[in-house]
Parts: sequence; structure tokens; C-alpha cells
Amino acid sequence: MARKLRSIEEINDFVASVTDAAEHHAPKVKRAVSLLAEAVLAQLDFPRDSVVEVYERNGQIARTCWVSRGHQRWVFSYNYRDEAIDLRQRSTQGLTLCQFDDDTDRAKLFEQIERLMTRTEG
Repeated sequence: MARKLRSIEEINDFVASVTDAAEHHAPKVKRAVSLLAEAVLAQLDFPRDSVVEVYERNGQIARTCWVSRGHQRWVFSYNYRDEAIDLRQRSTQGLTLCQFDDDTDRAKLFEQIERLMTRTEG
């Protein structure tokens, strides 16, 4: 079930928990998690123009995050096979738009997020 995050503090707490978990379970994306959060928040006027939701299972927040603005929706989730974070369109089964890990160049990551989040659906 998805749980809506209602403040920047809640988003920061989510990012901190994912970063902590990455240290043990997904060390190749620890840096990327923080950079993605920074890049996404830079594109949003949260909470005025966007919704951020995270997956919650059995009362525990999991590591999947949806970001919606207008008619656009993206999902960030960990790809165990590739040891990277997938950015997908609309759902966890949607088209993979980008993939990020700690080797992803910071400038390229920010550029990709900006390009995707400023694109309008037609």
C-alpha cells in the first residue's frame, strides 16, 4: 500500500532510512539515493504541485517511491539484478526511463531528472 509523505521532513526521513538500508543491502546505490532525492526535490514545489508516496508493507516503509505531478507519475525502485535504481514511468512495471547507481555522474543525474520532470505529456 502506498503512503503519502506530507512534508519535506518525512521525505528526508524516508531518504535517510533508504540510505541506511543501502549501506547493508545495496551499497552500489547509497550515494545515488541522496542525489536523486536532491534532484527530484529541486524540480518540485512540494507539496503544492506534487505528491510523493512510498510503499508500505506490514507497517514498514519499503524502498519504492512514487512521484506525481500533474498527469505524470514516476517510480523509483531498486533493481536487484542490476544493483541500480530504476526510474520507471507510472508503475513498477512501467517503461524504464533511466537507471542510476553510485557511478552515475552527478551532473548527468540532475540533467536526466530535470529533462524528465519538465517534459509535458502530450
